[in-house]
Amino acid sequence: MRSLVGKFQSLRRDRSGAVAMQFALSLAPLIFVVGSAVDYSTAVRARANLQVSVDATSLALGQKGMDQDNASLLPQAQAFFTAVANDPNAQIVSAQKQSLGGSKQKICVVARSKSYNAFMQIAGYPYVDMNAESCVTSGAASFEIAVVLDTSGSMNNGAGGATKIEALRTAAKNFVDYMYGSQMNNAQVKIAITPFSWGVAVDQNNRSAAWVDKHGESPLHWQGYSGQSALANSRFDLFNWLKNRKSEWDWKGCFESLPYPLNVQDVTPSGMNASSLFVPSLWPDEPDSWGYVNSYLEDNAGVCAGNAPDQAAAQARVCKYKNPDTRNSHGPNLACSSKPLARLTNNKNQLKSYIDDLTADGNTNIHEGVMWGWRTISPNSMFADAKTYDAPDNRKVLVVMTDGMNTWGAVDNALNKSYYSAYGFFTSVDGTGRNPRLPTQKIDGSALPNPTTGADGRAAMDDLTRRACQNARNAGLVIYAIGFTTPTNPIDAAGKQLLKDCAGEITRYYEATDAASINTVFGQIAASIGKLRLLQ
Repeated sequence: MRSLVGKFQSLRRDRSGAVAMQFALSLAPLIFVVGSAVDYSTAVRARANLQVSVDATSLALGQKGMDQDNASLLPQAQAFFTAVANDPNAQIVSAQKQSLGGSKQKICVVARSKSYNAFMQIAGYPYVDMNAESCVTSGAASFEIAVVLDTSGSMNNGAGGATKIEALRTAAKNFVDYMYGSQMNNAQVKIAITPFSWGVAVDQNNRSAAWVDKHGESPLHWQGYSGQSALANSRFDLFNWLKNRKSEWDWKGCFESLPYPLNVQDVTPSGMNASSLFVPSLWPDEPDSWGYVNSYLEDNAGVCAGNAPDQAAAQARVCKYKNPDTRNSHGPNLACSSKPLARLTNNKNQLKSYIDDLTADGNTNIHEGVMWGWRTISPNSMFADAKTYDAPDNRKVLVVMTDGMNTWGAVDNALNKSYYSAYGFFTSVDGTGRNPRLPTQKIDGSALPNPTTGADGRAAMDDLTRRACQNARNAGLVIYAIGFTTPTNPIDAAGKQLLKDCAGEITRYYEATDAASINTVFGQIAASIGKLRLLQ
């Protein structure tokens, strides 16, 4: 070792020309390798910028209409390209209109440029030739867009000059304007809007629909209830009894989540599979004892005979709902605070009027928002409003906006151990064990225990959200996710990661921090959706 060290020290001290020459000769290849990497990186960036400029040019030509002739397209393309390219070496090669059969057409733009090398020119390569092509279709393309909007209570918080819900209303209406504007080049656009908080509501007229469990057939329908067979056909009977006491206690249109894995899949509800039927959401009247979140009926009144022996029996009995004696509490719709969703339509004014009526209240359930949004544009769902997944030239898009994290609160000193949600309570209070709406493992394969804390509840909801988004993407949906995270009401790192995972691509995840930026973000997504018309 000492001998080797000595040789290095000797080499360092040697001032002879031979050593310097050897060092220079050994350094030259290294400089050339590093230099060629720099040239390559420069060329990659230039090629990406060229493609962006060509994409913008083809979209601009398409927005002017497909009735132009080829002679007029080239000078228009050159003028627009020069304005956006910011590259003196770039130029338009061609701009032509082509027929795709029938009335459908496309405009294709081709450009070229050079990326000059700083190092590779030494080896005889002074530049790299680059070409880019972009084609945009005519108005035959169509879009089905589900806009999923968080309307939980935190949306009432400030966001710089306006509340978040006010800012959202403005941004969402501007988004609608864009999607029906000239920028979309006469594309056929339909939009559905799904507000969510604790869960999602539909039109109350759906109570008699074939996909609704109106006869108590689902194995989850009467879970946690007792004595129903002699009194009630379904939970709708309970709602009818309740509304006779208070009209606002009628069913408001929310449903419980389907059992897992149906609650993360695109399924067609059918009486042949009772588990696929949707159970109306009804927050059970909780025991009269102190500490419960929602005790709105006297436990031992109604048509009940005698007193319940304990709190579990008091909560479960159906008899108290018929001719009930009411208490001063929230009622059966506490977990149903969002406006009923708006199904697919191409009526711009109707959509904007709907958005104007959005209000904020309740907790956050991103999973149910995603699933009901997906159902509005699914050909398999109960609504049957959408085209098939393989319909030519049709794109299905899901835009998900939230200002918070999935929430399923714990209540430690109570029978149910949690707030009621679209998943019921943490654990069934009738002794049936694990919550059937939750998987036993996370999407990554790790164990997912039945919830006992709020953190457990969030983990379960996050996992269901990831599965739902993944399945939707696998079905062909393009997902954009927005985190509306303000300094005084931020989304934590795990919440942001959930949204990134939901989008599937980091380029389709956006953050807004105030009223101005939420409007900007919706505009960026609208423009990005427009670019989905580019032929790849």
